[in-house]
Amino acid sequence: MGRGEAFDTASGLPQSMVRQSLDVSCYRHAQDFMAAAWRDAAAKSRVSMLETLCVALPVLTRELAGTPDPGVVRSALRRVLNQNEHAREPDDAELRALAWLERASLPLSALADGALVGDMLDTLARCLDGTPAAPDYFARRRRVMHRVLAYAVRKKRLKKNPLTKGNLPEGWTPPGKPEEAVDPRSVGGPELVTLMLIYASYVGRRQGPRFVAFYGCMFWAMMRPAEVTSLTKDGCHLPKTGWDG
Repeated sequence: MGRGEAFDTASGLPQSMVRQSLDVSCYRHAQDFMAAAWRDAAAKSRVSMLETLCVALPVLTRELAGTPDPGVVRSALRRVLNQNEHAREPDDAELRALAWLERASLPLSALADGALVGDMLDTLARCLDGTPAAPDYFARRRRVMHRVLAYAVRKKRLKKNPLTKGNLPEGWTPPGKPEEAVDPRSVGGPELVTLMLIYASYVGRRQGPRFVAFYGCMFWAMMRPAEVTSLTKDGCHLPKTGWDG
């Protein structure tokens, strides 16, 4: 009462004690979520849920002897979380990995620790080969985990969803878009650009010469579009001879 905490109307216990009594492992919660969400999920959503949980659950574990190969753990999770009737049963190696996961899986309440949430998000932000995941790919994984943890709040296993925007770990930022290398095949050569400028000169009644100057500066002087639009005659050194369009 002193903390202003609500009481459960069924048991009479404070909500914190109710959550403590309902606390389960992250692995068990994932199984419950998949059983509840599978039927109404589209095929692609099912694939996303399986893929995301197979990556996130191994992070939500304590250090325990006999850690199996990460690939075997992911394979085992894909088998056991798949709710299709005809899904293949785990083999012996996968069963041993699942037994280890049952012992090592942290309680769901451990996600109150922002450091653990940050570690999970960092893992979701990378592909299996360690390279940064594309922002859209990461966003899809985060949406899946947000649903998983929203289900925990609904079941009174968590007080709040740690992946809601206002609850994210302090200082953690989502990954940005990685720089992409320029494909030489998509860059026009001098001959192609020359032809393009010739065709551009015929656009409209007065726009043609402006297009030629604009794109010519971008290609031949390697200027940015904003630099070209700010360019004045006083800022140019115009030779007496050269390509005149």
